[in-house]
Amino acid sequence: MNYTQKQLSDALEFLENSLQPQCRDSEITVRIVGEFSAGKSRLIRELLTGIVSEELLPEDLLPVSSLKKETLVPLEITYGDSVALWEIRKENDFDKNPEYIRQWDHFPQREEFSFSAEQLRQHRLRLTVPHKALMVDKHPVYPDQKGPFRIFLIDTPGWNSGESDPSAYTVADGDAMACVYVVHSNRLDSQTNQEELKTMLEKLREYEDLIEPLNLPVYVTHWTGNPSDSQWRKEIAQRLQDTAEEAGFDDALIPIEYLDFDTFDNAERAAFQKNFWEKLRAGWAETVSASSREIRMDDPEFFPLLISVADKIEKARQILDNFRTGDEFIPHMNMTRVKAYPQEQWTDLLQKKWGIFSGPDIGNSQIPEMASDHPLCAWWNSILLQQMKTGLSDVKHLTDTAKQSLSRIDRNTSDLNVFLTDSLGMLYEETRQKFLWTAGLMPPSLTESIRRRENLTQIIATLIAISICQSEIYESIGQLMNTDSL
Repeated sequence: MNYTQKQLSDALEFLENSLQPQCRDSEITVRIVGEFSAGKSRLIRELLTGIVSEELLPEDLLPVSSLKKETLVPLEITYGDSVALWEIRKENDFDKNPEYIRQWDHFPQREEFSFSAEQLRQHRLRLTVPHKALMVDKHPVYPDQKGPFRIFLIDTPGWNSGESDPSAYTVADGDAMACVYVVHSNRLDSQTNQEELKTMLEKLREYEDLIEPLNLPVYVTHWTGNPSDSQWRKEIAQRLQDTAEEAGFDDALIPIEYLDFDTFDNAERAAFQKNFWEKLRAGWAETVSASSREIRMDDPEFFPLLISVADKIEKARQILDNFRTGDEFIPHMNMTRVKAYPQEQWTDLLQKKWGIFSGPDIGNSQIPEMASDHPLCAWWNSILLQQMKTGLSDVKHLTDTAKQSLSRIDRNTSDLNVFLTDSLGMLYEETRQKFLWTAGLMPPSLTESIRRRENLTQIIATLIAISICQSEIYESIGQLMNTDSL
């Protein structure tokens, strides 16, 4: 090929690529969880080995599992046009515009970072790899959105690695579309593993409509047992099933694989990679099918939907009730008590003492819209849901601002309550007043009727009547304001 032919070839390749849909960031995460030395990093290395040439993805960029080298910074692996390892600032999985801080030519070791606990939650490593396994054409939750979308494979810090709150990296804001539990075969009886697995599953239980059992696989590593030892495998499966049932997954059949990476040849590695992604994609396909259903008035799942709405309003109401007690934001806490602890622990300490950040996040789970041909579609989609989302979003903004305020407290802060009053007092009062409209949609008596699954027609009629009353009040207020301005 001469120079002119190569230019044409390159130009055609560029044109072809430019006509392809651009891969977009998403909240589709596959979190690799488990304790330190379970084999999480090794599992990721096996998934990446051979998918592109070693020249493109050198050994130095792959994650390491040595305790001395572990950075405690989460690593996310996703699709990219080229191989690159970046340090980024990204506080959560919904952040579509992370700040790229530095490109690394090797996987950094622990001593190369000096982050506080708060900074750990804001920084990640991002490894991009040009491989189609790391993208998906159809979004599992929003099937109408145009893809392709990046999949984020996240190597989380070990449960016992020294990170102050590793569970924060296990389920971030309910966005996990898959959680892969990795456990060393010699640590199946570990109390830490059982407790952390149960905690993780309890959090995922809040979002079970987004996660299929196929997206909760278990990989037992360092497995050297006899492949025909079916009794031992049955005991392992039963133990895991018992933990899942304790967490509320009554009918989930969690898939289990037994691996010994040290014995892998190229064919076995390729089969492992193929099987890993096929299972996850099969689970996502079921999620797409479930999320695409249209809610109808006679749908047997309509009551659970209303209960979900009521639960979110009740959770937001509790947050506002506990946000300030009398004149205090965090009862029985002052700077004298705070300063008795190391400063890097202050934010976590105050969050726990405040108690408004526990439980499921009110701002994440999606509430399905009503079918477009239903006579109540306009009311449900445009009025009820919008009022719900506005109110919950306001409360979520308040709690997010509260977290940010806590992170700014330092030794120069003389009075804790005065600082929080200056930072949050006005926003709290505004949010509390505005939320009265949202809370009014679900008064306690109506919530009880929903929980008891009483007459659905009467419940819907009551909700519509409340909506009409609120609409008339809005209109009256608007007219009074216009009159005053004349």
